[in-house]
Amino acid sequence: MAAAPTVLELKAPADGLATLGHITGLGRAAVVNLLEEIRVNLAKLDGCPGPHEFEVYTPPDGIIVATCGRCGGTIGMVELGWYRRGMEDGPLVAKLAARR
Repeated sequence: MAAAPTVLELKAPADGLATLGHITGLGRAAVVNLLEEIRVNLAKLDGCPGPHEFEVYTPPDGIIVATCGRCGGTIGMVELGWYRRGMEDGPLVAKLAARR
């Protein structure tokens, strides 16, 4: 069986999903599945009536995430920090904007 081509051997127009699968070692099908999971998660978060009610937990893979109890969408801890900051600063920003 021939070895998979290196990234430099791939010629344009390249299949970006295949290239990403090659670089990560996941393969094209796994990249497609991962992107679909991301699309579904973003749709949940975007469709949430809000405000989000995040609960933090550690799944078996050990990466700490927060899941919204309303929509089921998940975010990482960095995103949770920024979400909380926005919720705290939002009323202040609106008040300052109203003064203009």
